[in-house]
Amino acid sequence: MQAEARTRNRVDIVTSLFQSIVQPLGVGANNVSSFFGNVQAGIFSGKRLVDENVALKSQIQQAELYTETVTRLESEISSLRKLLALPTSPGQRAISSEIIGFFPNQNRLTLARGKKDGVKPGMPVITAEGVLAIVQTVEDVRCQALMLTSASLKVGAMDSSRNPPQVGLLQGVDSNTLNLTLFDPKSPVVVGDTVVTSGFGPQIPRGLIVGKIIQVQDNLELGTRRAIIVPSASVGRTKEVKILL
Repeated sequence: MQAEARTRNRVDIVTSLFQSIVQPLGVGANNVSSFFGNVQAGIFSGKRLVDENVALKSQIQQAELYTETVTRLESEISSLRKLLALPTSPGQRAISSEIIGFFPNQNRLTLARGKKDGVKPGMPVITAEGVLAIVQTVEDVRCQALMLTSASLKVGAMDSSRNPPQVGLLQGVDSNTLNLTLFDPKSPVVVGDTVVTSGFGPQIPRGLIVGKIIQVQDNLELGTRRAIIVPSASVGRTKEVKILL
């Protein structure tokens, strides 16, 4: 039947029937093969995307760390420039020093300057922002300075925003605040005023920045007025300081 159909250039019944049965099966097999091929491609593509995601996260972390480092260095450079530009009083000079030790529980600093550099107890330690500490004990090549926020330290200070300046005695409360007990219980001090050193002591000059008033408190029983101050200088903002000789 197939031979006779070919001579007449026709398709025989058997071949036609066979093709009608096999062709749909072949199409289905191709579709199944294409599906599994796509699944396999998706698996490999997903792994590649996961690897790329991990790499991008790593790059972002590195970029953030770089930005943080640059910002910190720029802040230190700015602070050093301000420190170098600080004026000194007539007859007074300043020497730079590195902070080589910080003991927050004791409110104490160790500085890389000592007797050989002319450092003596009572000398102020300053940053570009203001007074940070007062020298307490001195060795040949280093010294210990008590932070201005120490409760055991008392320094003469005044509210320079008032005219005349309102004078009082400064004492630390904790690592973040200071008390200025005013000599005049009716002193017209207000929140936001600037407090500086009064200069009444033998070694601490007048006008060194201490901080800003954030609160004014009155004690009616004792008849006193005091101002709560946030200090301007901070250890975390600099590694270099000046000691006023």
